[in-house]
Amino acid sequence: MRHIVAPSHSCDNMPHLSAPDNYYNRAMNLFSTLPGHIQLRRLVNLRSLTVSAQLITLLAAWQILEMDLQWLHMLTGIAALTLFNIFSLLRLRNNRPVSHLELFIQLGCDVLALSVLLYYAGGSTNPFVSLYLLPLVIAAATLPSRFTWAMAALTTACYSLLMVYYIPLPHNHQDMDSAFNTHVMGMWLGFVISAVVVAYFVVKMAEAVRSRDELLAQVREEILRNERLVALGTQAAGAAHELGTPLSTMAVVIGELQHDADASPAELRESLTMLDEQVRSCNRILD
Repeated sequence: MRHIVAPSHSCDNMPHLSAPDNYYNRAMNLFSTLPGHIQLRRLVNLRSLTVSAQLITLLAAWQILEMDLQWLHMLTGIAALTLFNIFSLLRLRNNRPVSHLELFIQLGCDVLALSVLLYYAGGSTNPFVSLYLLPLVIAAATLPSRFTWAMAALTTACYSLLMVYYIPLPHNHQDMDSAFNTHVMGMWLGFVISAVVVAYFVVKMAEAVRSRDELLAQVREEILRNERLVALGTQAAGAAHELGTPLSTMAVVIGELQHDADASPAELRESLTMLDEQVRSCNRILD
């Protein structure tokens, strides 16, 4: 029998198995860009409602309470806040990620605008001074701890300054009961506004956390499934390579035996034929 060199099978021509990563990349892009934009969009919407509420409050103070306030200065502050909100709305069209510092600056501008209005409307004696808690709550719900403490320092400083520097509200000393009732009503309205805004942001934050957890679970499951597929493909490629070489050798040997067994008994030829069929069957299964 001649010396036989079995042809070797290589894995180079096998299809490359790789984990699909489109879902993973889409999730990572979502986490890197969307959360900041979502928070900024909520701030823009809330600021729009705030501007509307401020205008309605000033209208009520003018028409119903007949107060003599610094209308020009207060309306200028509201107009500046409106322009800033328009700028923030245009900023949302930019795909650049919204950083924590940018969100802090947005909240800081709201605090400063509120301080200007309170300065011309009684300072710390104004019943709406409790609205300082809203930027602090929003910062605590959306920003890291260092920005939350910075917001706490900013709101505390503004509140403290308004206890000393402010323009008092005009009072009708002949009707103290009416002034007191107005103050109580303002405190109630400030509480309602605070409660609605806090509830809104808490609900939205809870929904965002649940959505993030669901997306993370889906990504984790997708990664594990892809890893199992890659491991299975690697194992199959190794098995095909290891089994392909001896089967090829057996096929060559059988061919040589069939060639040399022409004068052999019929049983030998039948066995060789069966062995050849089995080898072919194995090759078909591997393919």
